[in-house]
Amino acid sequence: KSRTFLVFLSYPILFFLYSGTWKTIFSRSILVLMPFFAICTGYFIYEISNCIKNRKLKTLTLTTLIILILITPLTNTITGTRDLFKLDTRTFAKEWIEKTIPENSVIAYEFYCPQLDQQPKKDFKLIESKWGIVLKPLSYYKERGVDYIILSSEFKERYIEASNYRRMEIERYKQIEEETTLIKTFYPGEMTGPMIWIYKLN
Repeated sequence: KSRTFLVFLSYPILFFLYSGTWKTIFSRSILVLMPFFAICTGYFIYEISNCIKNRKLKTLTLTTLIILILITPLTNTITGTRDLFKLDTRTFAKEWIEKTIPENSVIAYEFYCPQLDQQPKKDFKLIESKWGIVLKPLSYYKERGVDYIILSSEFKERYIEASNYRRMEIERYKQIEEETTLIKTFYPGEMTGPMIWIYKLN
């Protein structure tokens, strides 16, 4: 049993040792550990079940444990489903951009930003940065004639959390704030989605 347990435990240990070398960790990366946690939870309930001899007490204990285990994911599922019916900041931002920003403008944007390439109402020249605008310096966008830069809090918060390893990216955020003009911010508030910033290059 102890040998089997050590083999079983090696999986999360190896994962954490490996992920500890990453500069930025995405929450979705932890999904690979969900089977491990599910097995541990099931085994925990099984062991408690074997310790209780009284049938009524066993039923009550198991029911209570299952409810406690399910209450958090159930609450998150209900909240997430409810958010799907709210207006997303990116949808609102896309509408504003198509009404306000001149046609044929060159726009640089990243993941988690408005999907300007989907059913566009205006023709823009788009430069997409999949892993974040700040992976390249501001000069890169100036050289390509970019008129506007769109940023998302999804990336910015991750880089701030990993600021010890992402100093260059943090400096580039500061450079954007200092050398461009913030013309619009979209806050979640009653909406869902990330915070969106739109900067105009001077």
